[in-house]
Amino acid sequence: MEETFGSRLRKLREERGMTLQELSLKSGIHQSTISRLETDPQRRPHMETFIQLAKGFGVSIQELAILTDLIDPDSEENIVIKDEQLKTNYHLLNKENLALLKALEGIDSLTRYHLTQFITGLKKNLTEKIKTCD
Repeated sequence: MEETFGSRLRKLREERGMTLQELSLKSGIHQSTISRLETDPQRRPHMETFIQLAKGFGVSIQELAILTDLIDPDSEENIVIKDEQLKTNYHLLNKENLALLKALEGIDSLTRYHLTQFITGLKKNLTEKIKTCD
């Protein structure tokens, strides 16, 4: 049977000697959410949840991606995603975007929301300018 993100997450938590409650307290993610991530083979974390899990384990986002086998640590770029289903959710995990995510780790949700809106607006304006140049 192929390992899922959830089974790898549970294995990591148990290897670290953490209970669901401990990981919940350290990450700020409700126990039931972590439990569902661990037991539902189809469930994948949202990026914010992934960031919180990394915080709970006391590792960087990239380290958590390696520890849960989402990226290949031996890859030349170190950003090769191995789980096909996760490619949809994590297709933006390249060096530049991982650096951005690392910078966002300590930022509160409201500021992160405003930054997202700002970047979305910039992308929209750039796209419109490119269309008018064609």
